[in-house]
Amino acid sequence: MHASQAIMSLTLQRERFDQLVEFCTFPWILSNAEEKTKDGRWDTLKHLERYRIINRDLGPGLGSVKIGIIGLMSPDTISKTDASAAKTFKLKDMYSTGQHLAKELRSKPHNCDLVFALTHALFSQDVALGSKTLAYTKDRFHELSEKKQELKMVSGIDLIFGGHNHDYFIGSGVNHVYVTGPPNDLPNKWDRLWEDHGLLIVKSGTDFNDLSEVLVELEVSNGVDLKRKVVVKSVNVTRHHMPGWNLNEYESDSRLATMLNNLFEHQVLKPLKTPVARLSRTPQHLLPDMTTDIARQKESVIGNWIADSMVHWFRKHHPCNVIVPKDLIFIMTGGSIRTNSPFGSVIKQGDIIQLLPFDTSLVMCTMTGADIWGVIRAALAGSATYDVSASQSGPDQQKNTKTRTGSGKFPVVSGIRVTWDSKKDGQDRVKTIKLSSNPKSNVVDDKDHTYSVLTHQYLVNAGDGLKSFSNHKELVDTEVPMYKALLEHIRDLSAEDAAGVLVNTFVSPPVGGFPENRNIFSIIGYILSGLSARTQDSNTNDWQDSTNFLESVANPETMVDRVVEATQMRRLPILSFPTAVDNRMQDLALGT
Repeated sequence: MHASQAIMSLTLQRERFDQLVEFCTFPWILSNAEEKTKDGRWDTLKHLERYRIINRDLGPGLGSVKIGIIGLMSPDTISKTDASAAKTFKLKDMYSTGQHLAKELRSKPHNCDLVFALTHALFSQDVALGSKTLAYTKDRFHELSEKKQELKMVSGIDLIFGGHNHDYFIGSGVNHVYVTGPPNDLPNKWDRLWEDHGLLIVKSGTDFNDLSEVLVELEVSNGVDLKRKVVVKSVNVTRHHMPGWNLNEYESDSRLATMLNNLFEHQVLKPLKTPVARLSRTPQHLLPDMTTDIARQKESVIGNWIADSMVHWFRKHHPCNVIVPKDLIFIMTGGSIRTNSPFGSVIKQGDIIQLLPFDTSLVMCTMTGADIWGVIRAALAGSATYDVSASQSGPDQQKNTKTRTGSGKFPVVSGIRVTWDSKKDGQDRVKTIKLSSNPKSNVVDDKDHTYSVLTHQYLVNAGDGLKSFSNHKELVDTEVPMYKALLEHIRDLSAEDAAGVLVNTFVSPPVGGFPENRNIFSIIGYILSGLSARTQDSNTNDWQDSTNFLESVANPETMVDRVVEATQMRRLPILSFPTAVDNRMQDLALGT
């Protein structure tokens, strides 16, 4: 089982993870994390395996090969797990653990022919692992070795299969032979890493949009005192690109699968398919900027919209005992945004939940200016970087090779404007942080000035490695997950649009016309005042009888629900995204 799955599941509470893993029919492998047992020893996490050994038949007359599989988690991953879960185990160095386990598995009594590593790590960390454990083909290692060593004489890892970053990537030692997928969407390029001098790494992206078919050519080693009895001659990958893959196209004979599919279709998918809004006409060139891969790397249209929407929602739905300041700052990371498909013309409830799927609630807290600077510095330290020249790159690298981006820490903000320089070292990147309401007003980098910050529960507990968040004061928990807040924000737009929609269907509009102050109560009052006109209106025959309508709005909450429902029956609210980012996260290195 891929280590990535184990780590993503640790974003749940540890107790819940322990419950669910017992139902799995496949192994979970995590080699460099240990927990303390009742007798005081450090051991592999409960229900997980330190390694797994499998035998694979190579075909008639070719014998078999014994493969040792290890799972390695990077330090960056710890910051992505639930804070309470991360405290239940300690992490060992992935590089030394990988090298030690490779040697152990190749020795007696295991006698493995090959060692494959499943990782949950950044691109740079996988490259470092491959370089230190010599994940090369036989010929490439001989070319790189100063003493022209033979690969069979040194221990190490043969092939790395990685997760964590959401981009497809293969090391420069892997031959990319073919791509399958939609004719108009066949990606065949990805950035190389200048530290990669021929490594055998395969990372297949996210959300099962891509699967990699890997063909490994082996050669049996000859000689004595061998560290690798079998070496890799070549690795060929066919990339199967399947965006929007539909499992319904594949039938199953299993009665259980049929039952589960029916339950899923009617009890889960049906409400998720409920339309909640329409997307205003958006230029096609903006669609890539509305995907969440962009939000993980730089300022994006989708990120800015979510950030502003969270602030608008909180101003309207904050707890009654809370005073919302004029300058309310919102901060989260691009990794909080998940789906990687631009919206269609009609936005469904499931689209919003996919966008912000985590059940972490919105919170407001008080933070010092110094801690806000600390959060932004930490978030930008490993974020998008610049092109490197050929002189900086290693052998066989092309000009203008791009370094890879971070793992989703890029700040998504509202209420502030940040200038930073991606060419600077990590902690020196942030130049200015100003309040959006007053460009001349700085967020002061000291402990004396305090500000109100809106974020979510995971980050405020120092999630994603943003440790300065843990210094917060005066926490207010809305107990509302972000996806629910966003759905309510859209619902608010429906309510505000309701009077206009309903009144425009009346031949005789409500007495006094439409109110200038469009708060929800004045809207409802004017709608009700026009109900009698509606019953006589020839173009509203599809509406239910007004008497039934009045009976159903006996209390204000029901009244609002019915107004919104009636509005959406006639016309969904229109979401108008900005036509471009507004440079609230300005990278001086790019001049934008």
